[in-house]
Amino acid sequence: FFKQKTAYEMLRSLVGSEMCIRDREHRVQILIICLNQDKSAVEEVLEAALFRPLDLPEEMHGSPHEALEHLQRNEERLQEQRAQVEQALTEFENWRAEKRAELSDFLKVNTAVLSAHSTVGETRAVALATGWVPAREFKQLRAAVQEEPRWVLEAVEIPYEKDKDEDGVTVPSKLRNPGIFKAFEGLVSMYGTPRYGGFDPTVIFSVMFVFLFGMMFGDLGHGFILFLSGLGLLLWPRLRDGWKRTGSVLIAVGASSMVFGTLYGSFFGYENIIPALWFRPLDDINRILIYAIVVGAGVIIMGILINIANLLIQRRYFESLFTRSGFIGLLFYLGLLLAIRAFMGGGLNLGVALLMFIPLIIMLFEEPISKLWHKRKEQNGEEEESPLIRLVVAVVDIFETILVYFSNSLSFIRVAAFALNHVALSLAIFQLGRMLEKMIGGGGVLYILAVIGGNLLILVLEGGIVGIQTLRLEFYEFFSKFFEAEGTAFKPFRLEYRRR
Repeated sequence: FFKQKTAYEMLRSLVGSEMCIRDREHRVQILIICLNQDKSAVEEVLEAALFRPLDLPEEMHGSPHEALEHLQRNEERLQEQRAQVEQALTEFENWRAEKRAELSDFLKVNTAVLSAHSTVGETRAVALATGWVPAREFKQLRAAVQEEPRWVLEAVEIPYEKDKDEDGVTVPSKLRNPGIFKAFEGLVSMYGTPRYGGFDPTVIFSVMFVFLFGMMFGDLGHGFILFLSGLGLLLWPRLRDGWKRTGSVLIAVGASSMVFGTLYGSFFGYENIIPALWFRPLDDINRILIYAIVVGAGVIIMGILINIANLLIQRRYFESLFTRSGFIGLLFYLGLLLAIRAFMGGGLNLGVALLMFIPLIIMLFEEPISKLWHKRKEQNGEEEESPLIRLVVAVVDIFETILVYFSNSLSFIRVAAFALNHVALSLAIFQLGRMLEKMIGGGGVLYILAVIGGNLLILVLEGGIVGIQTLRLEFYEFFSKFFEAEGTAFKPFRLEYRRR
């Protein structure tokens, strides 16, 4: 680095070994420590070697102790300034959050007011607002109106048998369920909103959904994972209500899977770890098939009974007696179940045959009986259908009724099928793990990895499919018997403010 060797040797002789060299990009910084008596000589050597001195700040002059104290004071001053800046930043963030909340409240209020503006009319002296209010909350509304002497309240109660008011406007429906069942309202709304005066199936739907899911996905280990996942979603503080409702559903179906897994003796697919308190599906296939059909028949009968009660509440007496999902349909289905049982037992008696066929014969005369019931008369100019066409339509309806009830009952075989499929899929994963271990080796590591990956696949893929199939069974085999998805959801006028 030094062009003149003598200069370098002279510099080394002056400073000895107390010389620190630091390379910084294209420049070299050198710290040299020498005695005061050699200072002028060192400066001459450095100047001859074209070195440029670096000026130190004033606080670095003096003794090292004084310079260190000065640097400590500067550090403390800078720390205080940093704390002040951080405090100012925190105050600014709080102010900004408060302003953001105020703006959000302002937008929410104005959005709600604009949405309600369509139901309000006014003149110079009078303003009129119309809307719906649940009967249970009417007293609160009346008390609020009575506090204002210039306000007038006029209310009309709509009976349950009507789903429209006198102007033909559909009456909205408001679902009211206990907190534990509220999480399942979203699943019910996927099918539709029950009409006003109709039956809200959320509670029964929830119990059936949890029961059927556990029966199809019975495994203590998998159910425990679902339970923990749901608990995590429910307790996670920053998740939205939709995720928390999903967590509640996972907790319920996970607990059901754990119960049935204990009854089946299944733990992550293994059937030799815990004993079966009931029976193992794969060891008694006929038994699980029979139980699935029995459960399906119970679900269908419950749907028919709900429909009959619903129609009676709405004073639709003829429909409660003579429709496919009415009293006549119930008699036919009970007769069909008894006939199947008698046929499997080796014989069919006359009473069971009459119980099944008499309702079908009554269905042939449903339209004439309906006309007599309602005392309807053909309008002038209307072309009356011929008796042959009516007979053909009635026969087709009877055939469709038989087919619908028979197929609805057979649909519940999938409950047994998925219970068996869960066991079979687990066995296939275990066999795959053993094959990989024999082919590649690895001291059991590949077997463990295959089992873990397979269980994750079962948990995600099969668990999702079972959930979809459970919805399918309830929507098409249960809801179709009584659910009238013709309603509109009740959406109240509400002003929501951010809590501070």
